[in-house]
Amino acid sequence: MTRTRKRTRNRRRRRYQGKSKSLIVRQIVDPQTQLADCIPQIEREVALVMGVPFSHIYEVRLRKHQLWVSYRGSDGGRCAQFFSYRVLPIWQNLVIQAANNRASLEDWWDMWVTAQWEYNRFDYPDEIKGAIQRALAQRFFELLAPAA
Repeated sequence: MTRTRKRTRNRRRRRYQGKSKSLIVRQIVDPQTQLADCIPQIEREVALVMGVPFSHIYEVRLRKHQLWVSYRGSDGGRCAQFFSYRVLPIWQNLVIQAANNRASLEDWWDMWVTAQWEYNRFDYPDEIKGAIQRALAQRFFELLAPAA
């Protein structure tokens, strides 16, 4: 008699890749505290990205690594989902501000390596990724200018 294992859910198995090196974990940005006073703007951006009217967004809660969004679903009921900070334009502004605050080449290098790790690990929209890369490159040249 053979036993078969009942498969209840198809789960994607991910190999452990070591400790996270994200911008949040390395404390380069802290969206939970830095964006606390920007909830209305975040609600507008979430509605735009989700493709729902602004009036359908009931509540947004900031978590350490992601947003919790409560909204009205297509059937009229209340729905909730987690949402990445990284797809919002306000995240782009937060990361660019952090890039501009790098005071030395060593600090800049740490942020650049972390940004490259994030690009490999998370899905960034091309325009947000490009804007962050341009800001990092500009800050690199600003840091090099006094040394020359």
